[in-house]
Amino acid sequence: MGKPKKPSMPSRWDLIEDSLLTACRVWDLRARRYRHPHNGKEGEFYYLDSRDWVIVVARTVAGELVMVRQFRWG
Repeated sequence: MGKPKKPSMPSRWDLIEDSLLTACRVWDLRARRYRHPHNGKEGEFYYLDSRDWVIVVARTVAGELVMVRQFRWG
């Protein structure tokens, strides 16, 4: 038996259009239209483009998560 074949990487779709739908302080909502390079199929995809951020969650010695209920307007 020969070596097993490595799975090939999926084709990278070509970006046709990139639109900013709404901008907020924390993230932007964007719509992008792509075209498949081999079969020409097009699709629109939505995604959140967020700023760099970190969430820290405290854990007790017993393994319980410590959470605080809060409301941050805006």
